[in-house]
Order: sequence, then structure tokens, then C-alpha cells
Amino acid sequence: MSPSQDHLPTPWRRTPLIHSTTLSKSAGCEIYLKLENLQPSGSFKSRGIGNLLLSHLRSSDPSSRSKIHFYSSSGGNAGLACVVAAVSLSAPATIVVPLSTSSFMIGKLRDAGASDVIQEGTSWYEADHHLKTVVIAEAEKRGEKPVYVPPFDAPEIWDGNATITSEILEDLGQAPDAVVCSVGGGGLFSGIMQGREMAGEKARGLKVLAVETEGADSLNLSVKEGKLSTLPAITSIATTLGARTF
Repeated sequence: MSPSQDHLPTPWRRTPLIHSTTLSKSAGCEIYLKLENLQPSGSFKSRGIGNLLLSHLRSSDPSSRSKIHFYSSSGGNAGLACVVAAVSLSAPATIVVPLSTSSFMIGKLRDAGASDVIQEGTSWYEADHHLKTVVIAEAEKRGEKPVYVPPFDAPEIWDGNATITSEILEDLGQAPDAVVCSVGGGGLFSGIMQGREMAGEKARGLKVLAVETEGADSLNLSVKEGKLSTLPAITSIATTLGARTF
């Protein structure tokens, strides 16, 4: 039996913030690690994507929930987070991945409970385009209520990721000097910044350092050019890591 609308489980968990003696000695300052690897899917993606799925189900008519099917495009953590969250919420999830996705990751998606894993395109951009223009259209013809789950670009995702900032502030009892986060599509970065704004005075002086992978640095390009800019291609060997446009 599916959980009732009023008793849907939260598909992510609060994670520990631990002090790293080794990194602190190396960096010459106090370093704390937010252990997002302990999330149900193994990454921070459980927060944002889990919140998107949870928000959608809570706002849906209970009588139509059996037809809801979540669809996401990702060759990595976002897709896995979608599947794990969907399974915990008793809903199906299908993931479209680029052809470069490893058999290991495809196996993880299937083992986690994906309804299907479809391979299409040489990059995330192409896989995402196929999902939105072909896969979802076919799902609608079958009578499903397909829900598109972007890997990073949705307010519900940012809301979920904002909980990282609030937990850090609560655990430390004050704002740290800086939070360092990786940037791919920008969902984590946007969420942390949103959490900083929501905290108001509690986050006074808090700086956020965004770190990108070379070859997938669309944010860096946009900052340099002073406008929203698009990379000609993702040249990082981690082909599913970033987005051509931040």
C-alpha cells in the first residue's frame, strides 16, 4: 500500500558535520566535513531531488497518484537520487542516461529499483533532450502522468539543498568563515546561497566558494564574460558532471 498523502516519508536525512584533524592541519585552518555521502542515495542529491518528488506528491490529488511516474536525465548521482527517493515514496522512476554512462552506474540504477534505464546521446544535454521530447511524450500516450525531474534546475531542488546551510549553522552554533561547494549545474550552490539568505543575521559574514571542474566550468565562463554563457562542449572526462549553461 502506498503511504498516504499526509504521511509521506522524507526521502533524505540530516547528516553529521565532523571536524577533520588531518585536513585542518594541512589547510592551516579548521575544516569541517558535511557527510552527504550518508544520504540514502549516497550524495547530497537526495535532498533536492527528494524534496521535488515529495513536494509534487503532496500537492497531487491522492486519487491520481497511482499514475504518477517520475522521469529524470542523469548519468550519475541525480538519477540515483531520483530512483531511491521514488522507491521510498512508492512511485516509479525511469532514468535516461548518455551513452558514456558506465555499466557500473547503470547497474546501480537498476539495483536501486529503477523502472527502466534508457541510454541515449553522447552527453547529458542530449539525454535530457531525448527524455523531454520522446520518452515523456510516449509516457503520456500510455496514460501515465509523467513528472520531469531535472538534475538541478528547479526551486524545489534548491529548497531541499538549502537545508544543508541551516544544519551547518545549527551544528556549529555560528556562521563559519566559508562554505566550499562543488558546482556542476548549480543546484547545490543555489541551495546553499538560498539557505544563507534565509538565515539572515545568523549567516552574517558567511562566504561561499564555488569550485568547478575544468572542462565543465560554465559558471566560471559566465562570471568572466559578465553574462549567462554556454560552453561549446563539456570537455571534462566526467561527461555527466556539468551543464553547458549554468
